[in-house]
Amino acid sequence: MKTENPTRFGFAQSAITPDAQTVYLDGFGERITPAEGVRDPLYVKAFVICAGSFRYALAVFDACGFEKRIALGLKRSIARWNGLTPDCVTVCATHTHSAPASGVLGDLPINYYWWDQIGMRAALTVREAFQNASPCSPAFLRGEELSLMGNRRGRELCDRSIKICGFYDTGNSLRGALVLASCHATCSSGMHLSADYPSVLTQNAQEKYPGVPFLFLQGRGADADPVLPAELSDDERIAALGGELADKVLSALENFENYDGGSVCAPQLASCTVKIPMLPYPPKDVLQKTIDFFEGKRESAEDSFESRRIVREIYWHQKALCETLEWGGTPRENSLLAELQLLRLSDRAAFLFLPFEIFCETGNSLEAICGAHGLDLDSVFVVGHANGTNGYLVPASEFESGDYLRCDMEYWYGKTICAKEAGLKEILSGHYEIINAPHWYNLPQCCRESEPAVIRGAETLFEKLSMQK
Repeated sequence: MKTENPTRFGFAQSAITPDAQTVYLDGFGERITPAEGVRDPLYVKAFVICAGSFRYALAVFDACGFEKRIALGLKRSIARWNGLTPDCVTVCATHTHSAPASGVLGDLPINYYWWDQIGMRAALTVREAFQNASPCSPAFLRGEELSLMGNRRGRELCDRSIKICGFYDTGNSLRGALVLASCHATCSSGMHLSADYPSVLTQNAQEKYPGVPFLFLQGRGADADPVLPAELSDDERIAALGGELADKVLSALENFENYDGGSVCAPQLASCTVKIPMLPYPPKDVLQKTIDFFEGKRESAEDSFESRRIVREIYWHQKALCETLEWGGTPRENSLLAELQLLRLSDRAAFLFLPFEIFCETGNSLEAICGAHGLDLDSVFVVGHANGTNGYLVPASEFESGDYLRCDMEYWYGKTICAKEAGLKEILSGHYEIINAPHWYNLPQCCRESEPAVIRGAETLFEKLSMQK
């Protein structure tokens, strides 16, 4: 392999596993006591780029996601201690459902002191990556498709692909790798801290390539889930899915000989903030009736989990009522601001970072935009849970077909409901119906304009890159 790229790339990783008793576990709503132990280590892994005055850092955390305060705090800490600006930093979560609470489930206690320490640890890890950065050539590969993967909505559409970007130095040695796959990391459902199935990739990669960081990036995992026998234990599920992922990643790298990744060009980075329309709060009298309804359900709850869901509904609606009263009792427009980033490594390769859980349809639409701008789809990484986690971004096609599911996910994320064209009565009846339904298997209520706003944002990113030339 010839390495003529003057751009330097660096990698580093550090363990960030906390004392289990000091944190709550994000990801499953029934876990309302502190963690009880550690199944496997949690990591922050860094990837950096240096090209003249261009400097960029990506930090990937074994976390379920990030509320905006945590995402911003991590970005600012990394930027401050490495001479960067926050917009030149990306923070991503692997979306393991067994990591310290980070605001994904909005009513879990967050250990902000621990997250502040992790910000410093991440900053030092990024610094180490800058210190060991060296000239490398990126090689974009595809592993064999995952077989233990399915669509948890019962659809045919499922992203089983594995995309790999390996970085080889002038001696043809692998210095680090970025790995993209789509799946909910929900195999570990107990009370122990765990990186879930990506932990197997970390372990196996270290055996094959000692000291070489493999950064796992979560793709279109919103409608993906492992297809495994129900009788398997958590450890068996992690070993099966993580083992398949690791085997196919390592096999692709082992069999790699050469790849035409496109003409080398100076790396480019663009970011933009997109306004996403959200459903206004219902009128105050409707909010009060809803609170009354759930208060009436409190005594008839069948178990502690149902009781917890009911209490959560009550307090979410009370929050909405308080804000509505502050606005004078009249519902007003709500919106969500989402940061998008586009990192372009060559004339055919790019990473698109989104602060959402992404469905296959959305990922396909975004890839199509990248293809229209001359990128090789095998070298396009659409990454979720980046710079925050704002819940599910439902494809506009769900509303065109009328086949969307009602969901209270917005309450778990501590956010307002994405706008839709259904009437208020339908929305409220939907909340009544899902009292006993697992919230993580449903979709939020978005409008046709929510996903298109993100897609327009992606186009804006390409326009910004064009202006940089």
